[in-house]
Amino acid sequence: MSDAGGQTGKRGRLPYNSVGGTIASMSEEKATRGASRYDAIIATLVGFLALCVSGYTAYMQRQQVRAIVWAARAAIRNAKCS
Repeated sequence: MSDAGGQTGKRGRLPYNSVGGTIASMSEEKATRGASRYDAIIATLVGFLALCVSGYTAYMQRQQVRAIVWAARAAIRNAKCS
């Protein structure tokens, strides 16, 4: 499954250097891993912020509906008293 340069093809799992028998470009792999951790943290924070905004929006909608219903009840009650 390796090509002429000693690298594995598309089916291989890790890049492998046939000369030294070690995984190629470890520093690049660490840099990529660090970037993916940063991306994961940012994505988590964005998701949490979206959840908070969604909860606040639902709370505000509920308060608006309660205010409308309360105003309607007050109007009906005042109409019955008159």
